[in-house]
Amino acid sequence: MKVVFTRVDERLIHGQITLGWTNLTNTRVIMAVNDQVAGNALQKNLLKMAAKPGVQVEILTVEEAKAKIAEDAWGNTAVMVLVKNPIDLLTLIKSGLKLEKINVGGVRRPDAKINLTKEVKATEAELAAWKELAQMGYSIEVQFVPDQSITNLNKVLEKY
Repeated sequence: MKVVFTRVDERLIHGQITLGWTNLTNTRVIMAVNDQVAGNALQKNLLKMAAKPGVQVEILTVEEAKAKIAEDAWGNTAVMVLVKNPIDLLTLIKSGLKLEKINVGGVRRPDAKINLTKEVKATEAELAAWKELAQMGYSIEVQFVPDQSITNLNKVLEKY
């Protein structure tokens, strides 16, 4: 699987993904991973409608995504991986997902009380996952759209 872009964003597929990141990365397949969304037919349909025409969309549970990673689904096709939280991303990486860096959009669950940046809040479990991703050597960049400045989340995490 040729991962060209990996993003943690609670909205998964939306306008910034469709218009900005998909074009910039020449994505051909979007693998959106979330157990709740994958189990909800209405949400799945809405997300598929939000994608750019010609881009294949796969909305999978974490377990289904792990299977796709193991079988090297889509071969050398440019794949974008989207998850709602760092915990799911860490699980996929530990299952063999290969990526270079992590882009972060909006991650602001109502129950998250730790403010990392104005765009990123975390629960204790999410903070632990972010820290583990940073310790694994991944560059973690908060950037809503391609032409926006980048906040280095790795440096923010050093304070915790």
